[in-house]
Amino acid sequence: MTKQLDKAGRRRRFSVQPHHDRQLAITKADLLRWQALRRHGPQTAPYLHAYTVAQHPDYANLRKRLNYFSHEPLATFGKGPVLFKPEQQKAALTLNLYANHLVYDLTDDGRALLDELGLLSQYPAAPGGPWLHQYMTACITASIELATLKRPNIRYLSADDLLPADVSIGTPLALRNPRTNSTSRHTLVPDGLFGLEYISEKKRRIFFVETDRATEPIYTADFRRRSWYRTYLQYLEFIGRRVYRSTYGITDAPAVVLIVTTSPTQKHNIINMLMKETSGKGCTFMLFQTAPEFNPFTKPPGIMSRFLEGPWERAGQPDFIICS
Repeated sequence: MTKQLDKAGRRRRFSVQPHHDRQLAITKADLLRWQALRRHGPQTAPYLHAYTVAQHPDYANLRKRLNYFSHEPLATFGKGPVLFKPEQQKAALTLNLYANHLVYDLTDDGRALLDELGLLSQYPAAPGGPWLHQYMTACITASIELATLKRPNIRYLSADDLLPADVSIGTPLALRNPRTNSTSRHTLVPDGLFGLEYISEKKRRIFFVETDRATEPIYTADFRRRSWYRTYLQYLEFIGRRVYRSTYGITDAPAVVLIVTTSPTQKHNIINMLMKETSGKGCTFMLFQTAPEFNPFTKPPGIMSRFLEGPWERAGQPDFIICS
């Protein structure tokens, strides 16, 4: 096979070009990083490094391993490369690709390998929609988990830690259309789901994640079309009336929704809608932050610890810090 090299003599970053002259052994650290990709979704080398930095501080070695497992088939397991670099980032990154950290994700063979080893998450990262929406969600939940690794009193709980194996995350809810007074069913599928265990206090809290790149309307003329107003009604039923407890079998933990939008204007518009629909009382279970790193998106962001440690704004209520 003739290798496709760039002008500097390097393998092109988005091509798969095995050397076939060596085999690296899979380490426990590799498996931890691959499980993080399955748990959250696509991530960059700095994120993946943070999962194992205490035991393996050599960042240069990590980058070599990521590159290796993006090119080389695993002959021992009869698999192709475990990792790949999503093509969508080429269109999203407006700066020189060589000046940015690349985003990695699991291949089908990578997921199959974790499955064979008994390490495949029952509930993978589930955000739908465009790739950038998925990547933004992955950055949010991974940033929260990585921030908990520095806090011995808080433990991150994945969906696998929270839900029985036979539960679907998508939940159909019957909603009344306030304009027509008719009832219709709409399925609520959060962009993310995790929990936090506060060890010394012996309690835990459930978090649903909704990400918005300022593209979702506040209201729509057609109630069948998704809007922030309809999303509010869904969570009012799901969390406000505690439907999630019977649906998921979680009876010992309160739940809130973390809403991250790329635009401060969009955030304020959603909050204003909540104030209007609650007659000025506000909403306790919907929390807001913004992610300007994605507005516009020109390079992958660093780890955003503020999602765990910083204040979340609420409509008509005091700010809330989820790590306390």
